[in-house]
Amino acid sequence: MDENDSLYCIKCGKQLRAGAKFCNACGTKVPTLEDQAPAPIPQPIPAPMPQPVTGQQPAKKGGKGGVFALILSLLAAGALGTLIAICKEIYSRDDIFLYACIGIAAFAAVGLVCFIASKKGKAGIIGGVLSLLVLTGLGGYAFWYIPQAKDKFHDDFMDELKSVKAISSSSDRALPDAYPYSSASMFYSHERKYRDRIIDYMDGLFEKNEPQKWVAAGQFLNKSGIENIYDSAACSSIVTQAVEIDAAQLSGYTVFDDVSTPVGKAQTTSSFSGIGRMKSDLKGRITQAQDQANGKSTIIMSYGGKFYLRGEVVIYRDNYGLAAVDLTNGNCFSSGDWL
Repeated sequence: MDENDSLYCIKCGKQLRAGAKFCNACGTKVPTLEDQAPAPIPQPIPAPMPQPVTGQQPAKKGGKGGVFALILSLLAAGALGTLIAICKEIYSRDDIFLYACIGIAAFAAVGLVCFIASKKGKAGIIGGVLSLLVLTGLGGYAFWYIPQAKDKFHDDFMDELKSVKAISSSSDRALPDAYPYSSASMFYSHERKYRDRIIDYMDGLFEKNEPQKWVAAGQFLNKSGIENIYDSAACSSIVTQAVEIDAAQLSGYTVFDDVSTPVGKAQTTSSFSGIGRMKSDLKGRITQAQDQANGKSTIIMSYGGKFYLRGEVVIYRDNYGLAAVDLTNGNCFSSGDWL
């Protein structure tokens, strides 16, 4: 039996003849088995997988700038820690301290620039924060802590200087640490203040007629390594308060040759020492005076200095500086010497 046997039109209900494709009554198409099959269910098309491009790496958050920021900030932090650790060893040299501060600040600043230019990755953020901390710490250390430390050290140093006695040789005294401000490159106002305090104290001793204590204090300054603070210009007025004498008047004093005294230990042949020039001139002029007394003519080498006397203190002044000797105990100091 065909598929259309005993079938009726779906529209008008008339019986269809076998094999008819259309209704004879109304002309409606007779549905076949293929027409009645259910439509296939559409399947989703999978999205294409991204394929990596050969030779191109995915961008990393932060990039090289962040890494550089971290490295530079770590170097700056390490350098700052080292500077603080060895500060007492080098801050007597303000030039070294200044260069160290500039170098640390430069590393931290470049690290901060790298952080700003980076993509703000984790390394860059750490480096940027650390650079800011280093710059803040360096500023506080250099411009607050160091001046405070210098003020305290200078107060302690002045207490030591004022405690020096005229009758005792300072060769047996315990000297302080190296004077921490030999130049004025970073804290000039502080340096001038320190220098003026020393000069005022030294000049005051001489004006109060304490020349022997003045010599002992000057010797203490020499041993502390700061003879050039109380230089020949600073003590130029001293000779105006003393009486000029002839070198031959000192021929009776044996303190110059007594090797147990500070002046006796000084090298006569050293032209780089004010005491050495003083002893050389003194010896030559005494010899010349003795030869002249014996009718001899002697030519000596002289530095052209002049001798002055104030109490028991003899002062020698030449074109290079000033030297002073306590004739009672051999204490001595020089100022304004060649470097």
